[in-house]
Amino acid sequence: MKYLISILTLTLFFACSKEYDLSSVDPEVQPFFDIFEEEAALRGIIVDLALEGIGARIDNIRDFSTVGQCQNTEEGERRILIERSFWSEYDHFGKEFIIFHELGHCYLDRNHDNAVKSGNICESIMQSGVSGCVNAYGAETREEYLDELFGL
Repeated sequence: MKYLISILTLTLFFACSKEYDLSSVDPEVQPFFDIFEEEAALRGIIVDLALEGIGARIDNIRDFSTVGQCQNTEEGERRILIERSFWSEYDHFGKEFIIFHELGHCYLDRNHDNAVKSGNICESIMQSGVSGCVNAYGAETREEYLDELFGL
């Protein structure tokens, strides 16, 4: 029994003290980083997220109302953190929306934009989520939102 407790304690210690490489990108997120670069290129903008060292991981965020964050370290490193429960529940467009929104902060240096179109539709992918507008990001509206995201 003493042996089992020692092993469990060591396992817990090493699991909780794991250092993350801030520039690594979770394999589940990488395809969305690739799509972001491709969409930028289609609009004449060259983006190299690996060169910028922007990382991303899926984990638990302590603030239950937050599904994604662009985190900046004092050393100037940037990474995206995505709430695990959000990631597992949302479809491709939901995942793309949150990754692109956070890259809007981390890469494009965009702030929140709570402008509203007619019908109470959010005008920007950079909406804060607290403005009360309806997020209409999907297959039919994607191009318009991405043009706005990249400043076109």
